[in-house]
Formats: sequence, structure tokens, C-alpha cells
Amino acid sequence: SRGADLNRNYPYEWEIIPGECGETYSGPTAGSEPETVAITNYVLSIFPDQKGPNPNDPVNELNATGMFVDLHSYSRLVLWPWGYTYDTAPNDASLRMMSYKFAYYNGHDPQKSTELYPSTGSTDDWAYGELGVPGFCFEVGDSFHQSCSVFENDINPNNQQALLRAIKIARKPYRLAYGPEVTNLSLDTNPILPGQNLVVNYTANDTLYSSYESGIPSQNIISIRYSIDKPSWISGSNPTIIPINAQVPTYSGTFTASTTGLALGQHTLFVESVDQSGLWGPPTAIFFTIESTDPPVTDQYFYLPLIMNDL
Repeated sequence: SRGADLNRNYPYEWEIIPGECGETYSGPTAGSEPETVAITNYVLSIFPDQKGPNPNDPVNELNATGMFVDLHSYSRLVLWPWGYTYDTAPNDASLRMMSYKFAYYNGHDPQKSTELYPSTGSTDDWAYGELGVPGFCFEVGDSFHQSCSVFENDINPNNQQALLRAIKIARKPYRLAYGPEVTNLSLDTNPILPGQNLVVNYTANDTLYSSYESGIPSQNIISIRYSIDKPSWISGSNPTIIPINAQVPTYSGTFTASTTGLALGQHTLFVESVDQSGLWGPPTAIFFTIESTDPPVTDQYFYLPLIMNDL
């Protein structure tokens, strides 16, 4: 029997690394392992091909969609392509931007993969090189066999936040990564009555990125927008834009949102922000509930006289 390093077995810029007993053995052929086949087939079934056949063909950043993140151990790194060459990928600036923002949440160092060491046939190179989907490798933790306490108190919660960021930008990752993020979203009152305005507190923040090495630039906040029950990109959402023109990259404020005409029950408020670059960031959402003004129905009891007939 033999094993293979799956992160050197993917069918993109694969190279034979001999030695079946070696830790980095790449398999007999590209994509030879059943795990590799399962993952590549699944990814190919959900993402369209958004990149040309040449490694230097850039992805159309306006239209590309999807996100690919592979979790490894260890080294506390967020790695982006390329790993097979020291050359930069044609969309390097955007891949770097995404990595730095993921690294803000999990506290890892964002690096191009070759800063760790060159590797061929890797998962993130395959996702980006084959399909144009931004691909990343999170090298989590400090050892291959992490203690439960470190996993539960550090690795799990911090990387969940980074993965949530990846989910939020997956619709248009190359564009949304550049925009500010809405945080600290809260409501003064919830639930509310029919027709009562929502009072919404928020922070629009364009500085949520790792400061590793030179970091990345931030922009001043220009506007926010909100919509109810449909995010802004869905037809019929009719988002409301609120100009801010703040002279700072982090701005906290409050706005009111009308709920006139909304049905009783639970609803969703979506809030986004935009900076001076003109690029909107990912949405942040919060639930609110509209409750009836009618008094609650209570049980009613009627006490009837007891009639006894003594014979």
C-alpha cells in the first residue's frame, strides 16, 4: 500500500515527486487519488470555468463568482496562488486583498504560497488556475496534532470568522473584497409594532485587514445602503442609499428604516457600505420581528353554580 500528499496531487501544474514513502509524494499521476477526484468533480459541478487556459490569463473580476478555501495544518498562514512558481498570478492584487482580510479575523500571516515554499499540484492553484475561483489555503494552528483547548478557544472561533468573511464575499469575490464591511449592526428596539420605524446602529469599516508587512490601503466611507427581506442585488429589493461622505475609513452611525406595509412576523435587514473607490462591500444582516398590537388571547373561565339534589 502507499499514500500520497493530496495537496500535491491536483491536476494543475502537477509534477512527479518520487518516493512512495515520502511525506510529499505527489502520486503516480495528476489527480490519481480518489479524494482528489471527488473534490475536483464536486467543484467542477458547481463553478463555471471563468479563466482562460493560459496561466497568465486574468479572471474577469467584474463577473467572477465563487470561493475555494482548503484548511490545512499547520503554521498560522493564509496562502494564495501561485504556489508552483514565484511569478505572481494575473489577479494577484485581488487575491492578496482577500488574504489580508481573512487574516484580520484569524490572526494568521497572509502570504503568497511560495513565501512558505514552492509546491506543485496544490488545491488553491488548481481552483484558481483551472476555474478562476479565488483559491486559498489556511494553514491553521501550531502543530499537526493540536490540543483540544487550543482548537476550541482559538483555531475554531477565529477561523470561523475568517470563513464567514469568505462566504459573504463569494458572490463577487474579486469586487466585494475591496469594499468596507458593516459591523456592530444592532437595533434599538426589537420586536417592533406595525408601522414602527427601525432604529439601526452600525459601523462601516474599511480597515479590517492584516497589518502584516505593508498591509493594504483603506479608503474613506462614502455611503451605506439598506434593504429589507431581499439583498440589494436581487430584483425588487429597492435599496435605500444614505450618503455619509465621512472623512475617515471607519464610521459609526444610526439611521431609521420604515417598516410600513410589512407583514407581521420575522424580517431581515441587509446593510452594505461603500468607500471612495466606489466599490461596495459585502452585506451584513440582522433579523427583526413585527408583532401584533392586538391584546393576547387568554383562557377564559366560567364558574357555574353547583346544584345538588338531596333525595
